[in-house]
Amino acid sequence: MFSIRSILKALAAVSVALFVGVVATGGTYALWNSSVKIGGGTVKAGAATLVISRALTMSSTLLYPGLTTYGAFEVTNSGDVPLQLNLQSLTGVTSNGFTQNLTVSVAVAPSASATVADCPALSSYPWSRVATAPTAGSLGTTLSAGASATLCVSTSLASNAPAVAQGQSAPSFTLTVGGTQP
Repeated sequence: MFSIRSILKALAAVSVALFVGVVATGGTYALWNSSVKIGGGTVKAGAATLVISRALTMSSTLLYPGLTTYGAFEVTNSGDVPLQLNLQSLTGVTSNGFTQNLTVSVAVAPSASATVADCPALSSYPWSRVATAPTAGSLGTTLSAGASATLCVSTSLASNAPAVAQGQSAPSFTLTVGGTQP
């Protein structure tokens, strides 16, 4: 039989041999090892610039319950990166019986050459808010660098607007359109 002493000597000899073998090879025993050198790259910043290229003109028709009026303006992405269009704010609206029943909506027309006459035919307006409770929102369109888009704006007085809305008006309001990189 083997003595414990001889087993320990054999185990120590094997351990020393493994240790010397690993140290002598100077590395690991990884089966899959690979490396590739790549050339230098260039990182370039883009410019995001959105400008109003045709000012908003709204109808001066007096609103009555159920009536919608339209206006249009054009924005141009004069930067060199695409921009997702969004409506950032609607400001300048004082709360009264009229403005609490006034809905302002914004949509992108299917053609950059669209005019205010094309706005009533749009099937949906992705941004639509009561004038006194606006929140930011997407217009659902990405504008390529150098491209333009016509934005249609509609204002409508609720068909069930109360009599208190009669004879009141909304002052000029400001729509802030922005763009974010997709």
